[in-house]
Amino acid sequence: MRQMVRILLVLVAVAVGACLGLSGPQVSPTPRFLARRQAPIKVGDLVQEFGLDLSSEVQADGNLVLSPLSVAVLLASLMLGTEGLANQQLQEVLYLPPGVSEGRVHTRFQELLANITRTHPQVTVNVANGLFLQGGVQVQSQYSNLARRYYGTEVRTVNFRRPIATATVNRWVRDKTEGLIPRLLTEPLSPQTTFFAANTVFFNGTWETPFLPQDTQDDTFHTVTGPVQVAMMNAVMPVSFVDIPEMNAHMIALPYMGHQLAMYILMRKDSVPRSSQDLLNLEYSLDARTLDLLINNMTQLDMSVSLPRMRLTYRTSLTNALKGLGVTAIFSPQLAGFHRLTVQEPVWVEEVVHEAVVEVTEKGTTAAAATGAGLNRIAVNKAFRVDRPAIFFIRDTVTGVPLFWGRVVRPEPLPRSG
Repeated sequence: MRQMVRILLVLVAVAVGACLGLSGPQVSPTPRFLARRQAPIKVGDLVQEFGLDLSSEVQADGNLVLSPLSVAVLLASLMLGTEGLANQQLQEVLYLPPGVSEGRVHTRFQELLANITRTHPQVTVNVANGLFLQGGVQVQSQYSNLARRYYGTEVRTVNFRRPIATATVNRWVRDKTEGLIPRLLTEPLSPQTTFFAANTVFFNGTWETPFLPQDTQDDTFHTVTGPVQVAMMNAVMPVSFVDIPEMNAHMIALPYMGHQLAMYILMRKDSVPRSSQDLLNLEYSLDARTLDLLINNMTQLDMSVSLPRMRLTYRTSLTNALKGLGVTAIFSPQLAGFHRLTVQEPVWVEEVVHEAVVEVTEKGTTAAAATGAGLNRIAVNKAFRVDRPAIFFIRDTVTGVPLFWGRVVRPEPLPRSG
């Protein structure tokens, strides 16, 4: 096994068609975070800003794992099929600058996906989009062609009136996530479902410098409610580091093979967390420009690094979070406006479901392990111990896009290698 970190996310939007009701007010959303509405200049920054908004909107006291990339790609692909208010809200929540043609936006996403999936042989990034439609529903051919061109969307026909539809979706998700999520849907989809849109992101990366299994020891992780025992991986390795005194924090970057992707870990310097709000306040102080500046100011040095061997799982509905960010029309039978997707009957999004799994282990290649053993003999003065709540994100170093963003509050134990 070569993998060091396995991460995957499944994001699902379910659309249904049903009876019409009274039309609600067509109100354009007010930006959730006005301080961050400064038109980022890179697509990666657009996705980063959206990810920060989404993370702060999700109500989670414990561990949190999101894929800003996955959610943004799903919304952008849905935007292809919308008109009017729904289209406007999707553009606003994704920070798309006014005056830029929609075609150019989708082209930029297409280029972004091509860049992040072109990685080192020992690093795998797979992004997949699937659109499952009720048999007999006619999809606009232009939508199918554009969704396939820009996002590689697979369009399939199923019968949501029969249980086989649920099995078909689960099988597609299982295949795209290499079995890490064997059964996304535990209950049959509603017979009223018209189309089911899914996006998956699968990441499997090997550390540039691995941790050695024999150096993993039981240690203490300080949570807000008290200390817990975890399996702590330990190594001395070259990392990128930045001290952030104005935030009472510091950050390291652990590169994967090829150095195109890295895991960044940002944490306060307090030895013991005072409250769960401390980590949230640290996150609230961030925006895309701040993160770019911090990363550009990082320096290379050898450090003693301690990181929990852990598994993080997170499953939630993002419906309320997206509504809180101003994306309301796609959830409304009267306002959804998916006229560029189908003209047969009104459809709207019923729910957006998110599931993520993160596994962090020591494993690397044999050759890399030998290099790690040599590094452990280097004398260093600096240490970075992830023994308290921290923010982590996996970022493409070329585009700046965050594939994953999360908060480690209480690591879940992960069985050690045999």
